[in-house]
Amino acid sequence: MSVDTACPIRVAEITGNLQRLFEPGQVIELRCIGPGKALSGFFNDWEALAHYALIAEDLSYACYFGLSPRDPNNCFPTNELEPGKTASAEDISCRRWLLIDADPVRPGNVCSTDAEKKAAAAVLKEAVHWLCKVQGWPAPLLADSGNGHHALFRIILPSEDDGLVERCLSTLASKFSTKQAKIDTGVFDSARICRLYGTKNCKGESTPERPHRISQLLGTNNAKPVPIEKLEAVALLTPTTPVNSAKQVKPATTLGLDHQNRCAATMARMLNKDRDDDRPGIENYEILLRATDWMNDQPLAVSGEGGHNQTFAVACGLVVGHGLSIAEARPILAEYNKKLDEQWTDEELAHKLANAEEKTGENPDRIGWLLKKHIGGNPAEASGGTSQADKLTSIIRNQELWHTPDKIAYATVTIQGHKKNLRIESKAFEHWLGSVFFDGFDEIAKNQAKSDAINTAIGLAIYGGPTHPVYLRLAEHNGKLYLDLGDDEWQAVEIDKQRWRIISDPPVKFRRTAGMRALPEPRSGGNIRDLRKFVNVASDEDFALIVAWLLMGFHPTGEYPILVLGGQQGTSKSTTAKVLRSLLDPNEADLRSTPRTEDDFAVEASNNRLLVFDNLSWVTDWLSDALCRLASGGANAKRRLYTDADEAIVRYCGPAIIN
Repeated sequence: MSVDTACPIRVAEITGNLQRLFEPGQVIELRCIGPGKALSGFFNDWEALAHYALIAEDLSYACYFGLSPRDPNNCFPTNELEPGKTASAEDISCRRWLLIDADPVRPGNVCSTDAEKKAAAAVLKEAVHWLCKVQGWPAPLLADSGNGHHALFRIILPSEDDGLVERCLSTLASKFSTKQAKIDTGVFDSARICRLYGTKNCKGESTPERPHRISQLLGTNNAKPVPIEKLEAVALLTPTTPVNSAKQVKPATTLGLDHQNRCAATMARMLNKDRDDDRPGIENYEILLRATDWMNDQPLAVSGEGGHNQTFAVACGLVVGHGLSIAEARPILAEYNKKLDEQWTDEELAHKLANAEEKTGENPDRIGWLLKKHIGGNPAEASGGTSQADKLTSIIRNQELWHTPDKIAYATVTIQGHKKNLRIESKAFEHWLGSVFFDGFDEIAKNQAKSDAINTAIGLAIYGGPTHPVYLRLAEHNGKLYLDLGDDEWQAVEIDKQRWRIISDPPVKFRRTAGMRALPEPRSGGNIRDLRKFVNVASDEDFALIVAWLLMGFHPTGEYPILVLGGQQGTSKSTTAKVLRSLLDPNEADLRSTPRTEDDFAVEASNNRLLVFDNLSWVTDWLSDALCRLASGGANAKRRLYTDADEAIVRYCGPAIIN
């Protein structure tokens, strides 16, 4: 194909899109699929690429580009479009973009309607919100593909990524795909091509209801790479191990059963060998009947509402729980599939059975556990040989367990890729433990099992773990200050005499409390005088006092001054208090009324870096004493339980504001 003329405005738009996606000089593959032979070319002259693409579009070709730059040693840039070589994974040295493609469900080879496209936008919006707000991924580039919507997350990964991208997409599809729109899980290949933004999507005939649309790249290119640990955190949530994953299946079994040769006859022999009563032995056909009866009792899978997970659970129940071979399990799973409103294809069912078979190699102790449960025996054996309490304890043993000087037990756990310090006796730790247990064993942990495991964890932390002080919001270590930002990524500001910087893994242990809000990330170049316009003070001397109080509030140890704000009604006393609290220790309950008792005061003081009491009419004797202890450091001691003699000590020390 020879270069002719093309619309300069559209050429500039396509070239600009490529400049936002790639580094200057990188080689981009253009691939055009249409009525004639497929055309392809490798370009480092992106304006020439845009010219060729628009000419191909006029000839009814669909234009695509490679999401990852091509290796110029293998894909020499001729800057021409012609029939010839296309790139493969071997021609990619580094993945640049992770594509999340939300595509509406519609008839084949037609463009989407506005309503169908809107459904895809809703799916993508939920997925991006979850990735950015819950998982902490940086913001992506967004694109309109013409028929659906794209999110492009910047990544830096090798071409062979051990299935990491595929597993991330599988997680997103299982969580967010609906009956109206799906997240495409097939775009994981490093050589994947994508609609060339700025060209027209021309599937089928253009009609008023299903028009041809021009794809667009939206927003600006400020996308930061997703850290690999955040990618791995999402990949770990995938409901199954993808077929193309490099994960290795473990050999051998402790039951003396070769998982690759398991079948109903083998399971019958194993069960009969272990029986010590005079009842008739189990026959092969009884195994199959039991598996069929079990299948009939399972909930029906519903597409878009965890249907994949439910169908995979049935496949695992047949292959792992009943020890059936793939050939024996296939017709039973097919019967289950017939009951569904939206049925899986034979290929999809085979995929689920193959993934279930991998589970037998990963955990051979569980082969036949449902059969044992039906026939009778030790409940622990029926669930794979280990009680729930033991499983929970094994999870706990893999965490960092430690205690404070006051013998309060803590665990440092990893949640969504970030280390968090949880008090073991807290509801937060109990909820985390139950969630990890469910993800790992597909079981709901019983309350008694959790209680036993948590009591064990307390003992392990206090008597087997190291001692660490725990801090709230501010700490000092080796001559440096550390300020906990309180954000979802558990970042802190490290401050020394020369500079400050934001770090993700501070060397001190911070704790978080209910109502604690995040501080904004600091920026260089500010001036303390800018604060003056946000606080209503009468003079420069009063402002100097506020600055001095604020600086002392950032000191790791007391004694601390108490700031008293006085003035007539309407003089912004409460507003000034809120502003100052937002700089030091923002909280959902930023202004508080006077606590009723000294015990209540101690609890509030121990769970807040800064206390702000609003609209005090008077100060009682006990509150006056408590405020003095707060400024210089104090503690409350009371009996833990009515049935023992142990004391619970609540320590506190910090600044305060009284209005």
